[in-house]
Amino acid sequence: MSPYSENDTIAALATAHGPAALAIIRVSGPDALPICAALFAGRRRINLKRADRYHGMLVEPEVGCSEAGEVYDEVILHTYPAPHSFTGEDMAEINCHGGLLVVERLLGLLLRRGARLAAPGEFSKRAFLNGKLDLLQAEAVADIIAAPSRRALALSLAQLHGDISLKINKLSDYLRTSCALLELELDFSEGEVLADRAQLEEKLNEAAGELRTILAGYHYGQLLREGVGVVLAGKVNVGKSTLMNRLLRRDRAIVSHLPGTTRDTLEEGLRLGGYLFHLTDTAGIRAAADEIEREGVARTLAAISSADLLLLIFDASTPLDDEDREIIELGRGRPAGSTLYLFNKCDLLPGPEKFTPPPIASVECLLVLSVRTGTGVEELERRMIARVERERPEGEGVTITRLRHHDALRRAEYHLEQARQSLSEERSGEFIALDLRMALAAAGELIGEVRSADILEDIFSTFCIGK
Repeated sequence: MSPYSENDTIAALATAHGPAALAIIRVSGPDALPICAALFAGRRRINLKRADRYHGMLVEPEVGCSEAGEVYDEVILHTYPAPHSFTGEDMAEINCHGGLLVVERLLGLLLRRGARLAAPGEFSKRAFLNGKLDLLQAEAVADIIAAPSRRALALSLAQLHGDISLKINKLSDYLRTSCALLELELDFSEGEVLADRAQLEEKLNEAAGELRTILAGYHYGQLLREGVGVVLAGKVNVGKSTLMNRLLRRDRAIVSHLPGTTRDTLEEGLRLGGYLFHLTDTAGIRAAADEIEREGVARTLAAISSADLLLLIFDASTPLDDEDREIIELGRGRPAGSTLYLFNKCDLLPGPEKFTPPPIASVECLLVLSVRTGTGVEELERRMIARVERERPEGEGVTITRLRHHDALRRAEYHLEQARQSLSEERSGEFIALDLRMALAAAGELIGEVRSADILEDIFSTFCIGK
């Protein structure tokens, strides 16, 4: 539980901390505009009831004197009277010079006049509590700031626009309508059936379909928000580090003809096709000669187990041996399309265009390339992008990104299925209505219709101060 009152006036730096040409300080709460008006000196007096922009100085009045004292900075002051502001409260934004000392002194001035420093995410939390944003939209504010790729940013902007909220509201409408069909029935004598069971079944089926559509986009949302984990694995000296450098278009990994050069995992981010890929170069898989190398191989196997996309690399210029066949087995049992078998060094073959990889997987999962010359690398990049695109929901599906969203919808799905089962078994409307209310409550958690102080605290505590 937060120790702060929601009626406090809060202030915080809204732009990044550090020296800059400009900075923005936000002030929100019942005293936001009076505090700023008392500190502002300009050609025009501040109208506390009108949204406007003012140019002037922020000054600290001398003690015991109404006249201006020390000048703190030349600023542009924007005023936003309630309810027409981001938070829904009286709010002001001070555009000032971005020097560290300037910002520090201005914040200190505001705090001395009665504001307090905002907690992380408190501006967005107040926007939610005052009905300016639902909970999904409030989360989108943080996701926009932290978006790791172009597609993740587009998704967060759509969430802020309310695309997911509309789907959740549609689902909730189906559940409310179904509940309404049972409400009157519960007010009459036991055993009296009033609700049209066929109509009720239709509404529950529509709700179930809507739920499945939303849940189908979860894995894609995770890949967008967190990035795609790509692990490069294979024997020593098959070209794993060289491939990583080729994909990154710079020398990130040490490359040597000596076996065992890479002894630990090496991670680097790659933006490709609007997605973020987390590349992990690994130690070569072989019978380890010493303790350090054994630990390197163990870390390789651990990375493989958690990879979204596994690139198993082989030397096309040499026949497959027992170690290669053991590595091939690492790709067995993984989700379809999540393993690519790459046969490198085709440039060392007398007729590389005639090389045919062994039938260890479908053609879509096999690729012959030369990392040294670049042959086949562009095709590899295309297939990496295609791996993510496979997870994109079809049709008008929306994309949820957080475990909180998935958990709430899974609970809604469970209670909805219980209601559908009770309906098929011709049980009392009381049992059906109970599960429908539970499903409706779970769905309501996503947009904040059903509130928990602990959940709100967990969500907004991850935000930046000033957002």
